Amino acid sequence: MPTKEKNWFKMPFREGLLIILIVLFLIVFMLPWSYDITFLNISLVAWIGLSLQLVIPLLAIALTWENKKENQNKGEKSNVPKDF
Repeated sequence: MPTKEKNWFKMPFREGLLIILIVLFLIVFMLPWSYDITFLNISLVAWIGLSLQLVIPLLAIALTWENKKENQNKGEKSNVPKDF
């Protein structure tokens, strides 16, 4: 089987890198020594959870918006709604 047909879907490099960074971010902050760290009397794990809830959707929107612009520049039809 050729290399191109190995994957069942094609993932852009930036999105794959984003997934790897999210997993590494979670691994680092879920290690045992980070449980006892507090900031403003709230654990570091809670701060990281909050930051991920805010940052990840913003990054996803930015990637989607950039993907839409790239597709429009190439003349391809985008799956993203026009009002986005």
